[in-house]
Amino acid sequence: MSYRRDKWRQYAGDEPEPGSSEDEAYAAVDAKVAYTRQSVQERAEKWDAIEAFEAYKAAKSSSKTLHPPKHRGLCASVRPQQGAEALVSFVCKPRDGGKSEIGGTRVSVVAGEEHDEKWKQVLSREVLDMRRGERIEADIDDELKLDCCLHAVRVSRQLAPVDAEIYKGHGTVSTKRMEAPKPGGKRPRFGGTATVRLVIADDDRDDDALFKASEGVDPQNIKLGQGDVCEGLEVAVLAMRPGEGCIVTCDGAYGDPCYAVRKVGLGPSIRAAVRLDAVTEGDEDASYLKERGAMLLGEGECRRAEACFTRAARRAEAQLKALDEDDDEAFAKLKDVLARCLLNVALCCKKRNGRRDEIAVLDGALGVLGDDVDEAVASEVEAAMSSATLLLRAKARLRRGAARGFLGDADAAAQDLTAADALAARIVDEVPAAAALRRDVVRERRVQAAAAARRRKREKAAFAGKTLFDERDAAAREASEAAAKARHAAEEARRDAEGCRRAQAIAAQAPDDEEVEIGDIRRL
Repeated sequence: MSYRRDKWRQYAGDEPEPGSSEDEAYAAVDAKVAYTRQSVQERAEKWDAIEAFEAYKAAKSSSKTLHPPKHRGLCASVRPQQGAEALVSFVCKPRDGGKSEIGGTRVSVVAGEEHDEKWKQVLSREVLDMRRGERIEADIDDELKLDCCLHAVRVSRQLAPVDAEIYKGHGTVSTKRMEAPKPGGKRPRFGGTATVRLVIADDDRDDDALFKASEGVDPQNIKLGQGDVCEGLEVAVLAMRPGEGCIVTCDGAYGDPCYAVRKVGLGPSIRAAVRLDAVTEGDEDASYLKERGAMLLGEGECRRAEACFTRAARRAEAQLKALDEDDDEAFAKLKDVLARCLLNVALCCKKRNGRRDEIAVLDGALGVLGDDVDEAVASEVEAAMSSATLLLRAKARLRRGAARGFLGDADAAAQDLTAADALAARIVDEVPAAAALRRDVVRERRVQAAAAARRRKREKAAFAGKTLFDERDAAAREASEAAAKARHAAEEARRDAEGCRRAQAIAAQAPDDEEVEIGDIRRL
């Protein structure tokens, strides 16, 4: 078993059977690097597939490897699939060592495509068994042999939106890789600076011509997250690594460079060639992101605002972890910033009707604000809290109670509203804000009471309708049974009348001195 396989044999989650081969590894696992048993099993299956493929390659007699691949994986961006577009450089060399007249340049081939010429057929077939960065030599015929190197697989993927149902109609971002990244490079992050060469298509030229045009343009620096380019190009650059080149297509809100999309209207779709040359690390400020998210939320851009608030929360959390534990004032200030960011994220979830997401985010905000401490120390913790923190806790409780009431969890909603009212009553410094919050609690209770009354009315109407339906059904069933009984009685009466008529007919035909037997009547 390889080192990589051993490295991933770490277990977490469900405990293995005592005394099993996995029990020892599970007991020694570090919680920070632990993986679930399912993830370890999936990783082992992937490595089994890689080792099986490499064994197949080693046993293959029609070709030999001149240079190993840069990546051992088998994903679509490393190993071409049937019909995928691959960028290769090749040459068909004569076996006697003469000069080649075929190949010598980089070309794009379709993996597995059928060709009439022998060397093209061999090239498209061998590409299917190559991985990125690999160089091979394969037999064509008795006179030629193929020397080929796979540089990149031109795979296409959609980057945004992540959830098409939530953000339906906002547009899409898709990329087609034209050049593979350099090994070991890291993707850029928000707040960092990316050095790119960018060409936006203004005509109908194909992808190869557009990407070729990006070679000669001057590089430019863009700060990610600041709106230097449209959002779709930012999303694409964030998914790239240094040395990588892509054709980016974005439309809708992702292709509009203006943040106030609702004011200016959506622009046309954008198709651009992007080369990422270098990345410079940088950080974003949580307070700035929070303010920018508020600006976007005011303009109706809930999706972008939620993204800004989420990034602000992550940045505040990172700053909180890096802070000196002795600096209590800065620690409390950053906790309030983190809680406000989470409350804003929850507000964006509410606006897109994601009530369950809102509750999950509010749970996190209440955890940051110390709402989940033990009851034994709860009074001491609350006594040490500032009025601003208590107000944030009360707001979070109020919003969670409203969300739970909207979903029909009346008991949990009532608990949250009661807790919010109690927290607001203890605030002494910000009395107007606390009074306004208590009025909001009263208003929310009225709203939920009215909703509960409407729900009971609907249930009562549904029950009454069901009772009326059952009564009508029973009456119809009784009428049907009575009609069936009447039809059965009428049939019996008809049969009796028919029998009497036949008996009278037989009696009328018989002589006066002859007696008629009952059996004769029945036979007739």
